[in-house]
Amino acid sequence: MEPKDTESASSIFNSVSIASIFLLLLLCLLLNLSYRAEAQDRPTYVFHFCNDSRQTVPPDQVYGLFLCRGDQSQASCRDCVGYATQEILRRCPTEKDSILWYDQCMLTYSNQSILSYQRDRPAIAPAKATTISDPARFNNLLDETLSSLIPKAASAGNRFAVEKVNFTVSQPLYTLAQCTPDLTTTDCTMCLQMTVQGLQRGRQGARFMNPSCYVRYETNLFYNETAVAPLSPPAPPPAPTPTPPSLVPRPKGHKISTAVIIAIVAPIGVAIVVFLILCCLLRRSAAKRPEAAQDASGTPSEILPLGTG
Repeated sequence: MEPKDTESASSIFNSVSIASIFLLLLLCLLLNLSYRAEAQDRPTYVFHFCNDSRQTVPPDQVYGLFLCRGDQSQASCRDCVGYATQEILRRCPTEKDSILWYDQCMLTYSNQSILSYQRDRPAIAPAKATTISDPARFNNLLDETLSSLIPKAASAGNRFAVEKVNFTVSQPLYTLAQCTPDLTTTDCTMCLQMTVQGLQRGRQGARFMNPSCYVRYETNLFYNETAVAPLSPPAPPPAPTPTPPSLVPRPKGHKISTAVIIAIVAPIGVAIVVFLILCCLLRRSAAKRPEAAQDASGTPSEILPLGTG
């Protein structure tokens, strides 16, 4: 029985050691993510990983990232990530794969590589309990809006887009779509399309979230319109208005001077003289040129010089 107890104690010790190493790596990861959220000017998205340099088999490593909503300010993103790093460590200290969603940000880590990899699990789909009075028309509008929103988000550099439409004159519909920026346009499109399928409809608000993408709609404004408003190009400067030439009235009874008459007539006279000289030259040239002979049919035929043989 003694060897068995020794083996059991050794297994427990190894398990504790492995858990401790992973916890240290997790702390390394979370500290780095929190620091980079603090240091960057606009920390919307950051990926990082920590590993054990001793090259254990299998290697101990942990990958993680945070994603802030595209309309969030630096301070809001920083505060959300800072809080999330503390909460995920408190709630999931021994988990190898965890994720926390907040309204302003998402934080996730895993012992498997998650970079440029579309993950559709785990997922949540919270929705408001209040329903819409005209759900059929509302759902049609929602589907049309999301269909136009998905390609905008997938093709954007930060993989984020919003769109506002009017359900009624006094009731707007706000929509938002976002992917982690490490996804390609194709992967982001596929992720959002699958997410939309799981979205609850006919409510005053709902969302569907997984580790790679996120879709949300509300009948109340939930994002910062000022932050996501497209920057309108500056208006071009007005074209300069041409200044009309000033009309100076000629004094009554004043005759045109002789110099003005010469300035007008002289070029005309020169042109006439040149024209007459050209006519004379053309006449002389025509007199020396051989005339076109006519053959038996009466058709003119050009006279060609004889060959020298």
